Amino acid sequence: MSQSIRWIAVLVVLAVMASIFVAYRTIRPSPGPASSEAASSGAPASPGAPNDAVTPPADSTSDDVADTLEERAAKRHQKTQAVFGTIVVVDEHGAPHADESGSFILLNWRGRYPDRETVRVEAGKWQTMVRPGAPMSVTSIRLSNRDATWDDDGTRFRNPESGGIDVHAHWRAPSTLHVRDAATQGELADVELVEGSSWYGGDIGSIHPGRIDATRIAAKNERSPIDLEKTLATAREVAHASEQNRIIPLFVRSPGFAWKGIDVDLSAGTKRFLDLVPGGDLDVHLAGEVVPSGAHLRLRRAEGLRDAPYAEVSLAQDHDVAIESMVPGAYVASVEIGDAWREPVVLGSGHVDVTAHARAKVEIVIGRRPAGQSVRIGGTIRVSKSWLVGGLVVDVTSLGAAPDDPARRRTIEARTAHSDGPIDAFGFGVDGVAPGRYAIELRQPPYGFVVDVGPEGRNDLVLEIPPPGHVSLRVIDASTGRDARVDDVVWYRAAADEGVANNVESAKHDPKTGRFEFEAPQTEIVVRCNTAEFASEPLHLTVHEGVNEATLTVAAAYRMRLRVVDGETAIPWSASWNVQPAQVEGDGTASYSAPEGDGVEIGVTQPGRYRFAFPKLDGYLPVPEQLVDVEVGKLTEHVIHLEREH
Repeated sequence: MSQSIRWIAVLVVLAVMASIFVAYRTIRPSPGPASSEAASSGAPASPGAPNDAVTPPADSTSDDVADTLEERAAKRHQKTQAVFGTIVVVDEHGAPHADESGSFILLNWRGRYPDRETVRVEAGKWQTMVRPGAPMSVTSIRLSNRDATWDDDGTRFRNPESGGIDVHAHWRAPSTLHVRDAATQGELADVELVEGSSWYGGDIGSIHPGRIDATRIAAKNERSPIDLEKTLATAREVAHASEQNRIIPLFVRSPGFAWKGIDVDLSAGTKRFLDLVPGGDLDVHLAGEVVPSGAHLRLRRAEGLRDAPYAEVSLAQDHDVAIESMVPGAYVASVEIGDAWREPVVLGSGHVDVTAHARAKVEIVIGRRPAGQSVRIGGTIRVSKSWLVGGLVVDVTSLGAAPDDPARRRTIEARTAHSDGPIDAFGFGVDGVAPGRYAIELRQPPYGFVVDVGPEGRNDLVLEIPPPGHVSLRVIDASTGRDARVDDVVWYRAAADEGVANNVESAKHDPKTGRFEFEAPQTEIVVRCNTAEFASEPLHLTVHEGVNEATLTVAAAYRMRLRVVDGETAIPWSASWNVQPAQVEGDGTASYSAPEGDGVEIGVTQPGRYRFAFPKLDGYLPVPEQLVDVEVGKLTEHVIHLEREH
């Protein structure tokens, strides 16, 4: 009897395990034999090509039950759908690896700006949720703690109707930095790497990093040659720079040697050599008047006083400043107010010779600021915490300067000074400006102010940013009265003070609510839609604190995109060409035009055939009259081909 009970228990356990296995197979994609063969062969597949070897996930929508298949498909199309597939990375020897784990970023292009989704890769397989219909692309691939590059970099693809997507990539070659003694060419030890700051504008190899903030130190005690990708893995800018394939500026030194800068590109996979010369140190003592707020200590080579500074240090009531590991030579040290590239006010200066393996000293006597030459604009910006900002980018623009004056606008970053209950207070200041009228504008939140600055300056400004209002916007199709599948909605202030820019902001669609949700200032704003499929009349909305619900009605858009080419070379569009399409049979005309890449996008009032004249360009034959057929809800691409005069 007991034997029978044991057998029954075994059968029950096996049945439970079988049911768990079936459920697991149902929700998790798994490769079949075809996938294994593709991985082993390493044959590339175009993004978006079906991968029949991967089992698609179960229905990805949040709908419970639909009355008909058509209704269920419509609901699924309006929300999100699953994207899944495999990723194969090829190493430096050409061998494919189909079972690596890591992540990549999937860009889901909703209008001009993509949604970014970090996708986890487990043993070569991945899946995520996206809005249906929008094109996608891949970036920032990192597998097994190594960066990889997508083989189809720059292209976009769509989710196939069946099967998955095969992503093919290759590991980047390692970027190695050899730090050597310039005299002996020997590899150096105890190497220190520091992230480059943003003030310099010249050759990074000929300047000093200035005062070293601990947050800028990327690595210490390294031995040359240095594997940059591994060494910089925890540096602040590396992940972003690697993702954007941007250059990372670094300053490098070793004990007894001077700092030297270098631009490194982790995506290049190259071997770089940096030769260091012996360095010396400098102690600067400041005497005389109190160091004014916003002053800078700048060092320039004596033989190049009009060049960019060799080193720059921001001063804050300092009396003694140490600058280490300098290239030996004759320098002029000066305390200045204002930008180095303009004509700053010099409060004091001194000459000094820096020699290798020695410590030089120089004293600078600070005088009073000359009256009437320049003043300071500054104060506090008080921002409601409801805006959720950690810092501010502030543009200070002279409204009296000529529009083409490159010095009319100054941009600074403001950091949180203190928290005052529901308010974050940000201190800001700009030195070396002339008295006059200025616009003070924030990038985010989108606010602007106009202030008058007298001969004594304004360092006591208090600018208040009240809480935002939350806008919940429904977008409906005028022809059906139902929700429209719109990718992009923009908004801007209905009015702005004279001289304050009225920037256009993009609203983000929330798949959970099916609406566009965004924060806006408590004022009148204008909301509109202009996508390839839909357009709208401007919607004026007065925003109050709290939730503001509104509805935007859109209709099918009619538009064309024009480009000009000379053979295979694109010629950037010029607004001076003044192209005005007119409908061949009807009264349709151009409703707007906007730059788009190297061309122009033109909206028209009706669908149909349009014609327009294109001006004759120097060196090219006259262009015949152009005809463009514009369809409902479709962006028509049209290329104007130029022929050179012989």
